Amino acid sequence: MVIKDIFVNFLDSRTKKILFFCICVFIVLIIVHPFILRLSGRFLIYDTDFESADIAIVLSGAGGSRVKKAVDIYKKNKVPGLLMTGGPIFLSSYSEYMSEYAQHLGVPSKDIMIETMSFSTKDNAVNSFEKISDMDLESVVIVTSKFHTRRSYEVFTKVFGNSDIKIYIAGADDNIDYDNWWKSHDMIERIFIEWAKYIWYKVFILSG
Repeated sequence: MVIKDIFVNFLDSRTKKILFFCICVFIVLIIVHPFILRLSGRFLIYDTDFESADIAIVLSGAGGSRVKKAVDIYKKNKVPGLLMTGGPIFLSSYSEYMSEYAQHLGVPSKDIMIETMSFSTKDNAVNSFEKISDMDLESVVIVTSKFHTRRSYEVFTKVFGNSDIKIYIAGADDNIDYDNWWKSHDMIERIFIEWAKYIWYKVFILSG
């Protein structure tokens, strides 16, 4: 128990240092020039062109915009099916709600799979890989919010690294003005939190 407490305190300390560093960096950026702020926001976006993929993996969150994006991809015949990934909530799961919404938007249930045990981006990647590992797929497209695309792509690339599956990524609209994001409290919060998570993942998840 003592060792656990020391470890938790260590993580808390490292987390505080990372957050403090992020705050200092953004204060400097605000003082320096909006051009750098635009670059720092747009850095989080990573998009890949693709003609088709064997399945779209849709990450939970964003109030339905990710599902809408995935359904749009499906209706353009770029993928034959969707995999919804998201953990438990109340008496159901995010992925089940996402599946229901996709069906409401016109996707038949037979073309939808669900994964119900994910609580993080890493979980999304690990559990999705387990779900599709025996399906003999050649490619997947990850669907998430634009601000979440770079971290998601890097995490999925690492998790799928030992397979031959090609990874694409598509960003759903996230209502962030990347040319002026620092002028809105809501946009500042999302960009700042994503940068903190990106640095955390780089240090503790992606570096191993």
